[in-house]
Amino acid sequence: VRSPVRRRLTQSPWLKPELELNYVREFASGRKDADVVAATVGAILNLSDSLRADLGFRHGFYGRNADRRLRVTASFVWTF
Repeated sequence: VRSPVRRRLTQSPWLKPELELNYVREFASGRKDADVVAATVGAILNLSDSLRADLGFRHGFYGRNADRRLRVTASFVWTF
């Protein structure tokens, strides 16, 4: 179960800063379930009409049976 809350501030057409608050609940068979509340700060870079890069830092600040360390996230999205 994932439920993000996002706020994007449009500064320019190619750079969009982003702030997310995420809640993730993982249901595990035979193990204890995990849940975590995390905040993500990052940016979306529109490289072209069909390619964008998402970069950010995610930190879990509350949770149970979950990894709450700082994570770096990066992805490329190609639309066609």
